[in-house]
Amino acid sequence: MAFGSNSVRFQTKFLIGWAILGFILGMGLLIDEMISPSGSFNGIGEVLGYVIAIIPGMVIVGGFCLLIDGLFLHQGAFSQVTHPEWFWYVYPFLFIWSLTLSFLLGFLGIKSSSSGIPSPSIYPEDVKKEVDNMTLDDFFRKFDEAIKQGEKQGKINPEQQKIIRKLRKLDRSKYNQRLQEICNDNELDEIYELLIQLLKLLGRRG
Repeated sequence: MAFGSNSVRFQTKFLIGWAILGFILGMGLLIDEMISPSGSFNGIGEVLGYVIAIIPGMVIVGGFCLLIDGLFLHQGAFSQVTHPEWFWYVYPFLFIWSLTLSFLLGFLGIKSSSSGIPSPSIYPEDVKKEVDNMTLDDFFRKFDEAIKQGEKQGKINPEQQKIIRKLRKLDRSKYNQRLQEICNDNELDEIYELLIQLLKLLGRRG
């Protein structure tokens, strides 16, 4: 991941980055108007007008993007909306760009899966039942590659990363134990959410 950042949830400090984006955009538009043959420049008042309008506007756009991200891309699970820290600072631009690209690819009929087979529905209860009956050895044999892909793509939140590290550090003698015997309820809930997210991402059942 760029800059070695782990994925994190939204924090209010990222609003500073959004405001700076708005300032840069405002100044860019102003400079473009100043150098354009058909443009006009009306002094410092115009500068302030651009800044006052675009800086809060960019923050509002970022908030709208976060709303779309949580409600539609993560089915209302805002706690699962995580990105590398550097991504959050330029979130409005990059999110809109990635969303636009996804729409264009979808419009052109380009699928992310090379199999061309529609992804089946993922039922949380089925995933929960499957995980509950798994040994640690079964879990890593079946999902380790998907977890590694999720880590590379920044799709695993810090709490889930902590649990995966804990499981990987366990002695091999514990690999024949069921996950229910190794993890507490909170850890199991995080594992369920992680696997559902990864299965949707990969477009397949485990």
